[in-house]
Amino acid sequence: MEAGVCIDQICIGACRDDSGAPPDGGFLEALAATLLTAFVISAWLGLGTFAAGGVSDEDELALPLRLVIGSGITGFALALFSAAGFVTGGVLLTGAVCAAAVVARRDRVMATLRHGARAYRELRGAPILTAALAVTAAMMWISAIAPPRSADAMRYHLAHIRLIVAEGRWTGIPDFHFALPLGWTFSFLPFELLGVAQGAQLLSVALWLAIVTSLIRALRKTGAGPVATGIPLLLMLHPFVVKTFTEAGADPYSLLVVLVVALLLARIETLTRTEAAWFGFTAWIGIQSRYQLAAAGIAATVVFVIAIRRSPERRRLLSRALAGAAGAAALASPFYVANMKWLGNPVWPLLISRDSTESSYSNLVAWHYARSLTGNWDLAGLSAAILKLLTWPQLFPVALIIVITTFAFLGSRQSAMSRL
Repeated sequence: MEAGVCIDQICIGACRDDSGAPPDGGFLEALAATLLTAFVISAWLGLGTFAAGGVSDEDELALPLRLVIGSGITGFALALFSAAGFVTGGVLLTGAVCAAAVVARRDRVMATLRHGARAYRELRGAPILTAALAVTAAMMWISAIAPPRSADAMRYHLAHIRLIVAEGRWTGIPDFHFALPLGWTFSFLPFELLGVAQGAQLLSVALWLAIVTSLIRALRKTGAGPVATGIPLLLMLHPFVVKTFTEAGADPYSLLVVLVVALLLARIETLTRTEAAWFGFTAWIGIQSRYQLAAAGIAATVVFVIAIRRSPERRRLLSRALAGAAGAAALASPFYVANMKWLGNPVWPLLISRDSTESSYSNLVAWHYARSLTGNWDLAGLSAAILKLLTWPQLFPVALIIVITTFAFLGSRQSAMSRL
C-alpha cells in the first residue's frame, strides 16, 4: 500500500474484511492468537530475568516486574525499527531475540509462572472467590478471542498500529490520539502483522491474571485477613474492570505498572539498592505508554524521597532510583524525540498555545479537544469531577471502595499494609 493511507480507511478497515463484512475469526485463529500471546508473555519474562535476575522467582514482585521490564524493552526496540521503516524485519529480529531469551531462561520463566500459580492455593479457604476468579478468567478468554470491537481500540490503538503496517513505517501525524506515546501499543504490532488482532486483547487478559496473582501473594504476605484480601480481588471481578481487561488498550498496562510501584513501596523500610533502581524504573517507565503515568511517577517519587529521608542509605538508594528512572526515560525517549522532530513539541498535544496568531490549525484543534477532556480546573469543576467519579454508574462502587479502603489501609498498624 502506498504512503498516505487514509486514516479513516484504516479505522473502518480494522473491523471489516475485504468484502466489507465484520471478520468471523475462528478457532484456529483464536488458538494462534493464544499461543502467540503465551510466547510474548514468556519472552517478556525471559528478558526480565536477564535484567532483574537478582529478584527471586518466588518473590511476588518477580512476575509483574519482569513483565514491565520485558514489555518496555520490546516497545523501545519496535519503535526504533518502525521509525526506521524496518517494520516486518524489526518484528522478526525482535522475535528472534525474544525466542533466544525464552530458551536461555526457560527454567527461570517456568519457575516464575509456577510460583505465580501457587498463589491460588492460598485461597483454599475461599472456594467461592476462587471459583469466581476461575470462571471470570475463562469468560474473559472467550470474550478476548473474538475479533476486536472496542471503539477506543479500533479508532486509536489498533488503527495506529495498522497504519504503521500499511505505511511500512512509523510517521508523524498531527492528530491528538496518534501523537500520544505508544510503547505498550507497539506490543500489538506482531499480532497485526500475523493477522490475529485478538492477541492484543489476550495480552490484557494475561495482565489481569498477573495482577490478580500478585495481589493474592502480596496481601497474604502482609498478613492481611480474608476481608482485606477479598476486597481487591472482588474489585478485579467488577464488570467494568473485566471489560477493560478484555480490550486492546493501555489501561491494563497502567494498572500493572502502578501495582509494581506499590509492591516496592510496601517494602520501603527494607528496600535494597537494586530494588531502589527497579523502583525508579517502574515509577517512570509508564511515560513510554501514557502521559498520565507521569503523575504516578511524580507521586511515587515524592513518597519514596519522604520515606527514605532518615535512612542511612538514603543517598545510595536515591542515586539508584535516579539511575532506574534514567533507564526508563531512555526506553521512553523515541516517542518524545519523534514528537519533537515531527511536531516541534516533545509532549504534543500538551503544552501548546491557543493563540490563533501563533498556532496551527492542528494545535488549535488539539487544544480545544484536550480542554474538553480535562474540563475546568476551578474548585467547582474539580468537585463535580470527583463526584462523577464516585457515582458514575458504570464504575460504581469501585472508585468509592478504593477511596474508603485507601484511608483504611493508611490507618493500618502494619506499615507494609499501609503503604500497599
